[in-house]
Amino acid sequence: MECRIELERVVEPALGRVQVLQDLDTAQRWLDHALELDPTLHAARNWRMLLEIYRGDLDEASRLAAAYTADLPDEALSWARAAVAAVYDRRYEDALVALERACEIAPDIRGFDMAPVELLRTTAMARLGQTEKARAYAQPIIEKTLERMKTASRGWGFPWRLAVVHGAIGADEDALRWLETATDAGFVYPVLAERHPAFDSVRETPRYVAVMSRIEARLEEERREAGL
Repeated sequence: MECRIELERVVEPALGRVQVLQDLDTAQRWLDHALELDPTLHAARNWRMLLEIYRGDLDEASRLAAAYTADLPDEALSWARAAVAAVYDRRYEDALVALERACEIAPDIRGFDMAPVELLRTTAMARLGQTEKARAYAQPIIEKTLERMKTASRGWGFPWRLAVVHGAIGADEDALRWLETATDAGFVYPVLAERHPAFDSVRETPRYVAVMSRIEARLEEERREAGL
């Protein structure tokens, strides 16, 4: 019961601090407190690593991911999170190794319902020059996401997914269009776009600069409203 309470009272508020307000120091204190109570809490370990990605400290993110897999080598989630750190750190071969290990442990981690994993794979393959394989992984993600959007409630999650997958395979105009759509739908996490390699080829374009300005302005407004 105590761990459940801490997950609700400590980890979940920390996620909001990281994702929405980017109040990273407060989030770190809450996450570290949760991990003192239970070092195996997946949500806390996951977000503690992602927090360092938000900070731009990819070395520390990779160190935390390596510790996660060392402590929990038979947990698919630990390897999937190691792949996240590797992709953001541009270590694409390491990312593919980690993803394969995750899929060996839990084969059902593949597929549309685990699209974040498939997005990591697509990005890593494309950056390694495995263009055709990357496009083969990307196509069902695109098709199924578009189909799901017909009945899903409006939000930024699916447009963001489409922005990333199109950016990963070099479809820059589509990537920017979907990033703009995600922003219109409430996307307010500039660090995700700033750090993600899927957008490396469009960072200097006027459209990317304009949409990032919109995202950052909205974030600053929300931070002001929260008194930060």
